[in-house]
Amino acid sequence: MGLRLGKGFRWLERIWHGSDQALGLMRNVTAEDNIGALPPGLLDSCFQLIAAALPAETPIELYLPLGIDRLHIAATPEGTLWAHAVLRPAASEDVLSADIRLFDEAGRSILLVEGLHVKRASAALRSENADNWLYEVAAGRPLLLKHRERRAALASR
Repeated sequence: MGLRLGKGFRWLERIWHGSDQALGLMRNVTAEDNIGALPPGLLDSCFQLIAAALPAETPIELYLPLGIDRLHIAATPEGTLWAHAVLRPAASEDVLSADIRLFDEAGRSILLVEGLHVKRASAALRSENADNWLYEVAAGRPLLLKHRERRAALASR
């Protein structure tokens, strides 16, 4: 199952991968991307880099974030950005963990994510059509709505 994300979540332009690690060249930050200290789509693209670090024989699966041990935003992103993801030894068959560093062309650290933990989505969730879900930010809080709830929410506006 693949999820189709908009331009705001498409940052990876080029990826190199090796043994349990991947390096990604990100597109440049634009004025419309710069929402606060870190555009949400940029953070998500850093997380997506974990998939490139997996061995080639790993089946393509949907993983959902479980948690982060430590997240440090050191600077506001600007210019050419790079992300480096390194997988940690697997805790279980269904859970992956990784460390991610986002940095600029000069090597200056922008973001450090230590211990991003993701879990393979259940078979029931993987079988559901992702087009029936909507992610919306309302009053600064994220909402995840089913298709019928989306119609009701939009109609009430």
